[in-house]
Amino acid sequence: GEAKTFAGNGQAEPGFQDGKGLNARFTRPQGLYLDAKQNRMFIADTDNHVIRVMSMPDAEVKTVAGAPEKGLVNGRGRAARFHHPTQLAYDPYTDILYVSDHYNHVIRTINLQRGYEVGVLAGSPKGESGFKDGHGTAARFNYPEGIVFDTTHRVLYVVEFNNNCVRMVTPAGIVKTLAGGPESGYKDGSGKQAQFFHPTGLTMDPTNKIIYVTDQYNHLVRSLTAVGHNYDGPAEMVYIEQNRPGRQGMSKELLDMRQPQVSHWKDNTATVMLVGVVVFGALVAARVVSRKFWARGR
Repeated sequence: GEAKTFAGNGQAEPGFQDGKGLNARFTRPQGLYLDAKQNRMFIADTDNHVIRVMSMPDAEVKTVAGAPEKGLVNGRGRAARFHHPTQLAYDPYTDILYVSDHYNHVIRTINLQRGYEVGVLAGSPKGESGFKDGHGTAARFNYPEGIVFDTTHRVLYVVEFNNNCVRMVTPAGIVKTLAGGPESGYKDGSGKQAQFFHPTGLTMDPTNKIIYVTDQYNHLVRSLTAVGHNYDGPAEMVYIEQNRPGRQGMSKELLDMRQPQVSHWKDNTATVMLVGVVVFGALVAARVVSRKFWARGR
């Protein structure tokens, strides 16, 4: 296929500037979300610490949230602050954009119907890293990266670089670990028995409810069963249960009696499978150190 520059300086120079096509400037953008229905693309302009929107197909770029100054501040539009936003996901039913705010160790929301109002969905409001399931600001993340939103079950999946795991987060901010944990390694298995080594990206098969994860330092692509693949999720995730068709009106007591049941295609375990090997080259062990350096310096 033919590659060409769609937006940004054709000389590969970093910068920060709204504008059309080649007149716009970015600094190390990483995340994209294409909203084909409304002919727009959202961009995580990572080292400008902002979220941009680009109209399609004329490539008019506009900053909608954040400013080229790192921080952790909620607010509307450019009054908000991010620190190295990495990836994006979108809920078309509520018109909310989700952002993995990487160096702030939080998941942010941008309400597109309220003047691009930015808030913290889950994670420390002080930007503290950690590993903890919980509700809203009681939960802890450690360098969240790839995110994807399942519109059927209305749950956000998050892959964490330093926690070596995949988490799920409801729109109400309830966080639960789906697979993996803080200890790095390589192991297929059920839920927290599985091991990853600095996973970075993920995507989802929305029909079969299978998540695919780039397990970066293991040089692998892994697969993971999601909510809906013979799996209704943890019982405490009442938000999901109450909003699924036919579940309305069930009491919390009845829902809490349900035990989490994860399955793979043929058995009843939350199984992480190796589906292919992707050789990315030599292990860049200095990446973790460089992230801490950039977190201090940018």
